[in-house]
Amino acid sequence: MWQRYCLHYLTVYRNPGTHDNLICDCELSTLPSLTRPEMKNWLKKDKPEGKETRNSTWPDKSLQVFDYHDFLDRVMGDKELAVGILEEFTDLIGQHADKLRKAVESGDHENIRQIGHMIKGESGNISAPALYESSHAIEKAGKSQSRDEQTQLLPVLIADIDNLTQAIREVLKKENR
Repeated sequence: MWQRYCLHYLTVYRNPGTHDNLICDCELSTLPSLTRPEMKNWLKKDKPEGKETRNSTWPDKSLQVFDYHDFLDRVMGDKELAVGILEEFTDLIGQHADKLRKAVESGDHENIRQIGHMIKGESGNISAPALYESSHAIEKAGKSQSRDEQTQLLPVLIADIDNLTQAIREVLKKENR
């Protein structure tokens, strides 16, 4: 029997009998609104630990790249599920980065905002505070339609994606031994 885990923009269906995972990347419009107070923090923390930078445009570079132990807490200690989500995340994040790069190059402010928001949600769900903050900053730059900020923030966000991808690969290498 398949079990469903919703992780903000990532939905995971898991069959405990066979340990198969089916991971789906969702669009914002397909997500139900969370109206019950007890659901707001289920498998999702509202903000990453560390220094709060939401009042500034620029992300805080002292933030941790990836907190695997916090992520394991979010998936209730299920290492197989965690590995499946991380593998799918590393596949998808490159596609998101390419779409974001094209949106910045074309000046598509709304798409920049939406992609930044999506990356923010996904990175928050897997406990990646540095990428969470840089994607939040580019989301705000998309909303304010500031091309200068978008152009300056894109390399920061891409570097955070690269650092996170490397950290995840190291974790996956250890977990797959």
